[in-house]
Amino acid sequence: MSTDLHAMVIDEINRANLSKVLGELFFALEYRGMPVRPQYSNLPISIPENLLFIGTMNTADRSIASFDAALRRRFHFVECDPTQPPFDGLLRRYFAREGLAAMNWLADLLVLANERVPDPKFSIGPSHFMRSNITLENAKRVWKHSVWPYLTSRFDAEAIADLHWDNLYAATVGAVAGDAPTSTRADLNWDDRNVLEVGTAGGTPATTEDEVGGSDVDELNV
Repeated sequence: MSTDLHAMVIDEINRANLSKVLGELFFALEYRGMPVRPQYSNLPISIPENLLFIGTMNTADRSIASFDAALRRRFHFVECDPTQPPFDGLLRRYFAREGLAAMNWLADLLVLANERVPDPKFSIGPSHFMRSNITLENAKRVWKHSVWPYLTSRFDAEAIADLHWDNLYAATVGAVAGDAPTSTRADLNWDDRNVLEVGTAGGTPATTEDEVGGSDVDELNV
């Protein structure tokens, strides 16, 4: 039998109907390397040791509440915090690789923003800004239409007052004349919403979590 590692990656696993995605493998996961007899078949199946199941999910996503105990028992959870290794500094490394050293201030702005986020569980991932055409204007638009609505949906206005784009930019680079104040989603008209450039995590979001809007992503390993 081959000893090469193989992997099945399930993106946003907390949104999936896992009984359909995994089927009888869900049962076999609990007895890795051992033959088990499925409920609807007389043919035994087994999951070899060199087959990994990796699921990504964003813990800031409310759908994680439906993640049941049976699934938690079958997976090991690995936190992927954008402020901790190996993800800290990822945006600066991306800019270096893409020849965008002039945008390093944006990496510093993101570090400052995550220091100011009231709850570290809702840190902002770098994938929002990992695009080869990133500019000051693009970054402001992503913040206005993606990051800021994400923050306002989870914190009250007073708690995130110092996370407005203007405040962060002034603290990182210095105020620029003519910078428009950051708006909440309620301030947008429909024309604005039609030109959203929403980053994903990695997030969140994520490797994702990019989406990862997010963004920030947790990784499940078996």
